[in-house]
Amino acid sequence: MIRTATPDDVEKVGRIINILQVNRNDPGWKSSKDGLFEYPKSDEDIRSAINPFFTVAEGDDGIGGIDGILGYCLAYDSNFFRTNFGNIENLEWKSILDGPDKNYLYIDQLGVLKSWSLGAGRTANLLTDHAIISAREAGLQKILTYVCVEPLLNLKSVNFVEKKGFQRRGEISIENDVVLRSYELEL
Repeated sequence: MIRTATPDDVEKVGRIINILQVNRNDPGWKSSKDGLFEYPKSDEDIRSAINPFFTVAEGDDGIGGIDGILGYCLAYDSNFFRTNFGNIENLEWKSILDGPDKNYLYIDQLGVLKSWSLGAGRTANLLTDHAIISAREAGLQKILTYVCVEPLLNLKSVNFVEKKGFQRRGEISIENDVVLRSYELEL
């Protein structure tokens, strides 16, 4: 079941984010094909992001979970994004805030436990499909997201967003020699 995240989900989502972290200090990090590359979020970051487009997948489909949470989609519409994060200096966020002239949904993170499992693939699809439907129902015109491509090529995410119909729009270099590829889905 996909539902809107609540303050009760903050710690659980934070635990999933921590599990999915890939860091240059980790042995074998270069062989990773997915994960959140050096992109942690504090409980306060997660709490401040609660909005109608921030969803969690709840249930038990055999992949386990953290107190029933199998994954999450941390997303914001353009109004929430500009109001709450417009003064943040992240280069990737600045390019989104300064770029599109349309109303959009920005998917900041999509995280699913045990990404190698079939259940995780279903969960990722459900979360993304829910985001697409919710964005259309809200009258948004596009969905934007970034995927890390250097120094870690997040191959699973690249394949996933391209299979969902997102179009590659360019790349941006951010701090710590990280390169993100931007993707866009017109609705």
